[in-house]
Amino acid sequence: MVRGPVYAMVMYLGLAPEAVIGYILIMAFHTVLLHANVGINFGWLRYVIATQQYHHWHHNDQQASYDKNFAVHFPVGTFYLLGDQCDQWPTQYGVREPKYPSGYWAQFVAGFKRDDAQP
Repeated sequence: MVRGPVYAMVMYLGLAPEAVIGYILIMAFHTVLLHANVGINFGWLRYVIATQQYHHWHHNDQQASYDKNFAVHFPVGTFYLLGDQCDQWPTQYGVREPKYPSGYWAQFVAGFKRDDAQP
């Protein structure tokens, strides 16, 4: 959903269709890699591109990692791995906040409801 407008804009700006298709293929592979559950250690490369470990910490349930690791391609600005222990992976995923409803549709609808507790 997010990338569709980007692809349209890139085509509108005149990039060759082959370049756009190449980009789409690379991004599709990167997306699958981020969500694959295979635990590859990318070493120093984890500081240059978003990796599985980076993305896993995005879904971690520890409050210290909330609002972290939002970059799609390059981990700039919100980079977080558990302190200096960059070889660790999360042990639990999700959000511990009790205000989130249980179930797919309840969570989907909650995203469209106003949260009066927020400032």
